[in-house]
Amino acid sequence: MTNNKREFDLVIFGATGFTGFFMVRELLQVIAENPAEYSSLKWAIAGRNLAKLNETLAKLSKELNVDLSKVTKIKADVGDADSLLRMAERTSLVVNVVGPYVMYGKQVVDACVRSGTHHIDISGESNYIESTQIEYDAKARETGSLIISTCGFDSIPNDVGVDYLKKNFDGKLHSVESFVRFQPGSKVI
Repeated sequence: MTNNKREFDLVIFGATGFTGFFMVRELLQVIAENPAEYSSLKWAIAGRNLAKLNETLAKLSKELNVDLSKVTKIKADVGDADSLLRMAERTSLVVNVVGPYVMYGKQVVDACVRSGTHHIDISGESNYIESTQIEYDAKARETGSLIISTCGFDSIPNDVGVDYLKKNFDGKLHSVESFVRFQPGSKVI
């Protein structure tokens, strides 16, 4: 079972990427809108480049007019299993936004399962999702880790679309709705 006495409640891994930036931004906005509910939330950001993590925080600090100098930055790299394990051991939940997951996801899941840490990602990659379930289900049950994918199903196309609208829309963009339509093909390949 996961340890509730960990240093952090959650760590956003991949905070310097496109989606990671917006993930941190959204977290900050939720905290600001609900200070009583989230004032005790302990969180950090992680990535392979501490200078870029600092840049992300500086940009968000300026944009949201908030002091982020005390946010902990954790150096973790998918090419360094020990760094991933150290990151996972410090938190109850890793929010993983480092993709493509078929290449970079299992290393993070492995560290989370080994440390009894929960893992959430935004993958829509069916090969990764299925193979991760097959490979890690039993061990995750043993350690009490919840491994959850598709939290933000294919969010990158929507995020890129909204970013494009913000840059090219005359006026202030208030809200955007998107729809997904699946159309089955007539042939099975």
